[in-house]
Amino acid sequence: MERVCIYARVSSNQGENQDYQSQITELTKIIKQHGYDEDNIDTYAEKISGYKETNDRPELDRLLKQLEKDPTYYRCCYISEISRLSRKPAIAKELLLKFSRIKLNLYINSQQMFTFHPDGTENNLVSIMLSIAIEFADIEAKQMKLRMTRGKMQKVTQEGKVSGNNQAYGYTSDINKKFVIDSTESLIVKQIFELYKNNQGTQVIAKMLNQQGTPTRSNTAELNNLIKKAKKEHSKLNDNTLFDEVNASEQIIQRGYKNQNTQWDEQVVRQILMNETYKGKRTFKGITFTCPAIIDEDLFDECTDIRLNKNTKNIITTYEFLLKDLMYCGCCGRKYVATYGTKIKDMKAYKCYSTKANLTSCGNKSLNISLVESIIYNQLINSTEMLKYLDSPNNILNQANQDLELLEQQLILEKASLSNNENEIKNLINITTASTNNFILQQFQIKEQTLSSARELIEARIETLKKNILDKKKLINNFNVVEFSSNMIEQAKTNRHELTAIFKQYIDKIIVNTINKKQTLITIYYRLNGSILIRTIKTIINVSAYRDPKILSNRKMEYGLIVNMSNDPVYKDNILLIPTEDILNEYNSIVEKYDEQIEMYHGTLENGISMFDKPKQIIHQVPAKNQVLIEDTYPVTDK
Repeated sequence: MERVCIYARVSSNQGENQDYQSQITELTKIIKQHGYDEDNIDTYAEKISGYKETNDRPELDRLLKQLEKDPTYYRCCYISEISRLSRKPAIAKELLLKFSRIKLNLYINSQQMFTFHPDGTENNLVSIMLSIAIEFADIEAKQMKLRMTRGKMQKVTQEGKVSGNNQAYGYTSDINKKFVIDSTESLIVKQIFELYKNNQGTQVIAKMLNQQGTPTRSNTAELNNLIKKAKKEHSKLNDNTLFDEVNASEQIIQRGYKNQNTQWDEQVVRQILMNETYKGKRTFKGITFTCPAIIDEDLFDECTDIRLNKNTKNIITTYEFLLKDLMYCGCCGRKYVATYGTKIKDMKAYKCYSTKANLTSCGNKSLNISLVESIIYNQLINSTEMLKYLDSPNNILNQANQDLELLEQQLILEKASLSNNENEIKNLINITTASTNNFILQQFQIKEQTLSSARELIEARIETLKKNILDKKKLINNFNVVEFSSNMIEQAKTNRHELTAIFKQYIDKIIVNTINKKQTLITIYYRLNGSILIRTIKTIINVSAYRDPKILSNRKMEYGLIVNMSNDPVYKDNILLIPTEDILNEYNSIVEKYDEQIEMYHGTLENGISMFDKPKQIIHQVPAKNQVLIEDTYPVTDK
């Protein structure tokens, strides 16, 4: 009896709601209705994309080779629909033409038609219909692909889903397939950016990570897969014992595995430094959208600037800038970064990062390095006077006492948690002491490890609270005493590394706002014993007095210092929310009032005594002895 065949195919990547078995079952039933026995049916079935070439589809290729060997081997070939032959119109038409030439009848179940009449003549109507069906199948497939792409695009860009199995290092997917930060790998990413920022090249960073024994993604991925396999094998034992993941991991590492020795290299480090996903800007199919950020945008942009501009890298990392990482722009919220040129005409200033990167400048002006550093130094060296401007001692003391009370309450709660934890461990030990059941003992070990880990966390929190309480008590006992001596600061004046440490210890941050061409406001947040002081120091710098004179010795470092203002600067994310004009108007009013008061004081001064109290000085000049000139440490030349 003549033989017939079935060709069935399902796509490997479109997730169709069918499998080739259902096609085979349905076509077999029809073939039997047409009078053929099951023994006379050959089946060619595969799971592969219909857009593949014929020689890339093993089963179709096998069928065609059989027909080449013997064109009359099959009386008819059965398919469920024309798109099963190919999704590409040109290939589908080529196959139909090849079948037509060898007189192979083709039955298409979706049309329930043969390509040849019973008398052996070609069914021209079917040929026309198939040509149209082929084109429609191609259009349908493209539309389906477009819909699926749009659906995936929405899930990724709007719902925060993962786009595949391999996420950027530092990220993973949760149980809902959401794109989330990996708590372990993210620490490595942060370390890479911090190291790069602090003058460590990509090759050095890679070596450091390898020396630390930091696993690569391929290390951990293969190890996790091997652990899963070991767990699966363990489940087949049916011996009611718990799977020891730690022990399994150790055994796998001892035996060794394929990617165990895969190491970090500078190319991988460089790719991490270039990936904007880490600053919260993820890109998929050309669309950029927000995602959880591991790295602060300023840090990412700073590292980008270092990477793209070798000259900038040398400048940033060669010199010691006293206010590095402490200054912020009050216009856009970005960091102020330093630029220092060794030529006389080169810029030597802190400026907003928006002027350094390929960004639109926010308009905030730069500040001369020596000018602003000297003003801060002068304020610190005169800290006894400065502290008089701060919030009243009673308010500082009250706030410190409130903080202390809260810390002590937290300490009591943590100690209670520790006691409960220890009691739970004791009870667990008592329950399991007499047991010889392996399952119970293993359960005890797991529970005991969990409780021990929790205890370690509680003890760490207790130690932190004790330290904070000690600091608060020290502040309360010495709140009216200057916490650092002028002698120490004086000795550090010519040691920029030591002075940087002092600045970082006593300054939380400085926010810069340009008022006009002549004046710039810096709002300084000082710390005392680790606590940020309630009142900020508003310092209005006379930049023109330092900038305009051509002779360096004629330049004045002049500034106004104010603590209490009705138009106190208000910031959100380091951005000033009130007009600088309001601040300047009040400042000018305070200066005018001071001038009037000092005139009245001197007008009634007789034998060193006046009927008025001497008003607190507003305008200050940094004396030569307190000027911290960066040029003294890093000399400039006229070449």
